[in-house]
Amino acid sequence: MAKALGLQLEQIIATDEALTVSLHEPGSVYPFPFADHSIVPSSELARAVVLRVGKGTTILNGTGADGVYGMSEKVGSWLHAARVPGVLRRVAGSSYRFLWRSSGRSECVSRLLRRSGQMPIVSAILAQNALAGILYDHGPADEVHRLLDDWVSGMVGSESILRQAMVGDVALTCANIFAQKAKPIFVDAGLKVVYPFMTPEAFAFGLAVSGRPMSEPKAPLKRALAKHVPDHLIYRPKSAFVDPAAKVFYTDEFLAYLSDAIYGPIGALLKKHAVMKAVDHLRRGGKLPAQTLNFVWAAAFVDRCYRTVQCAPSSGDDH
Repeated sequence: MAKALGLQLEQIIATDEALTVSLHEPGSVYPFPFADHSIVPSSELARAVVLRVGKGTTILNGTGADGVYGMSEKVGSWLHAARVPGVLRRVAGSSYRFLWRSSGRSECVSRLLRRSGQMPIVSAILAQNALAGILYDHGPADEVHRLLDDWVSGMVGSESILRQAMVGDVALTCANIFAQKAKPIFVDAGLKVVYPFMTPEAFAFGLAVSGRPMSEPKAPLKRALAKHVPDHLIYRPKSAFVDPAAKVFYTDEFLAYLSDAIYGPIGALLKKHAVMKAVDHLRRGGKLPAQTLNFVWAAAFVDRCYRTVQCAPSSGDDH
């Protein structure tokens, strides 16, 4: 891609020591806790960029393209699942209590049915896991779901689930999670960050085309880009910006942080016995499905955020 656009390419190789850097003092870096373990490569990349560019440089960030232009297929799948009677979804989803450490089709189906049986449709689409009641307490979930439904309906009306999911994803996932992984690092270094796909104009266009079937996710963007670079650089499988081996989850440091979370600021919300099952599973080298990894990262990262905010008491005092 760099060659096709006439740009310089520089590769950044992360070391194993960098895996848990984002967990060391997150409360002193990020304005609020969020959860996405792709912060590991994203924050490392951001720190490497800071070392290579001058103060005042503008950074272009592609966050928001999936939320604005890539939700149609995902929402369609959820609407199809929602046609299954609610009682059947809840019964089938109850098996997830025994499958959250497994991988394969049974885990996937049970997880999706549990999410759609536990939550309203927009919350189910945006949720990062189906582990409420298994690894953490439900807490004020019903109130959170109601507030989300009221907010997205107020923004784009209640007629289109796709539009509701779009606005929720852009605001809550893209802006409040994905953009945050690197933005504070850039801003603190005096760099300016621009998000072209989250401008009012880009979002308005996404809403305008959302009512029409797309041949594939982000089709309008791909057609525009295809005028400038070869097709094979555009029409190819997408991969998430995470370590496919998930090495961070097997480090002693991460497992210590996760174990410590059950005693910290969010400990009252966590199912301690179940969290320690996840710790033991990882310590033995076992694999966990993607959404379970999402949650254990969230538990460790949010705990570390609260423990490391400026002027916070030490972790020893938290106990």
